[in-house]
Amino acid sequence: MTAIFQNAALLLGGVLVCILLLCGALLIGIGLFALQRFRAAASWPQAPGVIEKSEVVPERHFEDDLFYNPVVRYCYTAPGGSYTGEKLATTGRLYPKEAAARRVANRYPVGTTVMVRYNPDDPSESIVERGLSGGFWFILFGLSCWIVPVVAALQAGFSWQLIAAVLGILVIIPTVLFLRSGSGLQKVRSRGLLPPKGSGSDDDVAALMARGEKLLAIRLYRELHGVGLKEAKKAVEALPREPRSPGM
Repeated sequence: MTAIFQNAALLLGGVLVCILLLCGALLIGIGLFALQRFRAAASWPQAPGVIEKSEVVPERHFEDDLFYNPVVRYCYTAPGGSYTGEKLATTGRLYPKEAAARRVANRYPVGTTVMVRYNPDDPSESIVERGLSGGFWFILFGLSCWIVPVVAALQAGFSWQLIAAVLGILVIIPTVLFLRSGSGLQKVRSRGLLPPKGSGSDDDVAALMARGEKLLAIRLYRELHGVGLKEAKKAVEALPREPRSPGM
């Protein structure tokens, strides 16, 4: 009976270590991707924009905990047409107290003019402030998840070199996936999967959805119609999955 309990404890410990390793790798991958976007935004061109909406929206996350989200919507003009954005910075942030979120929203009264940074490869992607990158916090939390697995591996007799190699591989995989997912419409156009900028249509959006490229479909819809992220997501999900033929 004692052996059974010992084996069960070892199994649970192994599962816990694997979960912490994967969570740490995911958080660090998100953090590295956020840092890359933060650095890239420094060279994005700027254009004047006008605040259309500024409010605080209560949202429930995790175990039904209440957070407050400062929602700021602005419109701007960039190559390709007019666009609407809702991102303040490269990484968003929720606030546990309404007063803190209200202070952020109050910095952007409706009708005021702000300078908008937009991605030259995808003008529908934009921010109004760089601020501090939230990627540092993701990396810090990810590293904290690795404390227990690393200590356990050292006690089990594994070398530093092997531990570092395993952790490095775990970080590379999610980081590469995040970077590929954020490659944007420019690379898709370079492969001939989309028509040149300004000549696309909702049929191209539907074709992307049919291929399972939902994120690219949303970004293309925003480029075509100049709407915000929520409106584009709702519209894309309502589109037929099969593109209509010209005869229809």
